[in-house]
Amino acid sequence: GMFCDKFDDLYTSRARNASDFYQAFFHHLICPFQPHFTDPTSLRTLHRHIERFFGTHQLDFVAIDSTCGRPLSRLHRRRAWGNSPAFA
Repeated sequence: GMFCDKFDDLYTSRARNASDFYQAFFHHLICPFQPHFTDPTSLRTLHRHIERFFGTHQLDFVAIDSTCGRPLSRLHRRRAWGNSPAFA
């Protein structure tokens, strides 16, 4: 009936808007990391960055957000990530 037609139109319109937004903006924010994890040179570079930044080569968990461009003090890292010996 009329309700189903309106729902279908609304659903289609929202799906199109979401797809347009993804194509125009969001897909530029997604970085494919798979090549970095299969290339030995990239893996060595990544390992050096991790060890230099965290002071260890063993990580249990890391969250990445918009703060990655800002320098973090050791105190801030300890507060944000807990009191793990890796961050002491």
